[in-house]
Amino acid sequence: MSGNVQKVTTFLFYIQDLNEKFSVKRDFIVLKFMCSFLFLLYLGAFLIVAFSGRYISMFLFSENFILSCVIVVD
Repeated sequence: MSGNVQKVTTFLFYIQDLNEKFSVKRDFIVLKFMCSFLFLLYLGAFLIVAFSGRYISMFLFSENFILSCVIVVD
C-alpha cells in the first residue's frame, strides 16, 4: 500500500514540476508578444510623426524605446 502512495506522490510532484516549467515558458512568450506589440505600436507612431515631420523628440524617444525593447526580448 505504501509503495502505491509513494508512486502517486512522486507522479504528482513530477506533474507539478512540469507545470512550473511550462508556466515560466508561457510567461516568457507573453512577454515577447507584448514587447513586439508595443514595438509595432511605437513604430507606427514614429512613422506617422516622421511623415508629418513635426516632432523630432518623439523619434529619439521611440528609438530609445525600441533599443530597450530589443534588449528585453533578447
